[in-house]
Amino acid sequence: MNRVKTVNAAFNSGVKARLKGLPITYYNGKNEWYKRHWQEGWNSLKQTKEVVEKQPIQIKNEIKKIFNGKRYLLISLILLIFLSATNVASQKITSVPIPTPQIIYNNICITSAQKTNPVVSSTYTPTQTPVQPVNKIEVISRKGFLFVLHYEGFTDRLINDGGGHCTIGYGHLVHIGECNGDPSEQPWKWGITRDDALKLYGSDVEKYEKDVVTNVTVPLNQCQFDALVSFTFNVGMGKTSPARKIFAELNKGDYDIVKNTFIQYQYSGGVPLLGLEKRRKAEINIFTTCKYE
Repeated sequence: MNRVKTVNAAFNSGVKARLKGLPITYYNGKNEWYKRHWQEGWNSLKQTKEVVEKQPIQIKNEIKKIFNGKRYLLISLILLIFLSATNVASQKITSVPIPTPQIIYNNICITSAQKTNPVVSSTYTPTQTPVQPVNKIEVISRKGFLFVLHYEGFTDRLINDGGGHCTIGYGHLVHIGECNGDPSEQPWKWGITRDDALKLYGSDVEKYEKDVVTNVTVPLNQCQFDALVSFTFNVGMGKTSPARKIFAELNKGDYDIVKNTFIQYQYSGGVPLLGLEKRRKAEINIFTTCKYE
């Protein structure tokens, strides 16, 4: 469309120049492509000395002949569509649909493409259940996926994790409590390969993604979503999981709950673990500054 407009502009400019009595050498621009169409417009008028003396109606008819040519059929069609649209828009509208009132609710989180903390507003009181954003995030990003993978680490055999629970692969929970020969351990009695562990990890991540999507009702940007999935993956998603309390406060608009409470969950058996402390700080950093470290 832009190229067609440029051709039209160059051609019309040449026509106007000829009507003003300017010579074909008048165009002194550097754009040869534009110059060629300008000269075509200049040459399109009859080579007569009286062209400048034409009456306005004659000039109008001459230009109309130019646009009626097969060469500019497309341009004429575009102009016709434009004029039709303008005509429809200018008609008086007798019936205007009444828009549905926008639901304004307490603790609105305003997110943007910029890596900044959400701005929370508490000016209005909710009258209806908040409507979820159309573009609600439901899948962890590649950065988030690799972040959790890194902190979970890999083991090719059944082991008891820092919390004393039986796990294998990339943090896959086999069952609560230490490994003890429980039937749930049988599929991994002889260990697991990295490929199978990655597949198992992928299915685990999907469960925690759904948990965050289901239980968090306030808007989240991608980084905030990733941080919550990582946290939930690590602490679990049962009824007694710390994630339940944090999600409840977050849904009230308290985005600072992550910064203020994540760091509390760096203990295992009452003992602080350096690895958990580092992970909690990294998750807080992702949530608040969108930096993956």
